[in-house]
Amino acid sequence: MKLSEKRIESISDKIAFQLVRKRHLITNENLRQVSAWIEHAIVDNLKIEDEINEEVRSFLSRMTTCPPVGSFEYNAIFRNKKEEIAKRRNYEL
Repeated sequence: MKLSEKRIESISDKIAFQLVRKRHLITNENLRQVSAWIEHAIVDNLKIEDEINEEVRSFLSRMTTCPPVGSFEYNAIFRNKKEEIAKRRNYEL
């Protein structure tokens, strides 16, 4: 995962606070509950992206002429395959 648990919690707290403060979200729940909902969505999103990354790595490892990891060509193939898989799953990066 790209973000630590503390960072996700901090981001979700700030989003929840702004949503309630600006009245984009009106709820009877406390601010911590709203933050938990947002945190859950962020974590789910990151898990899906991690799954896609793993699928791309698996694809690249099966290639017979895979370029060296970290090279420009490897990164380009990785990015293109990731976009292809995300599109197939109806997931927006």
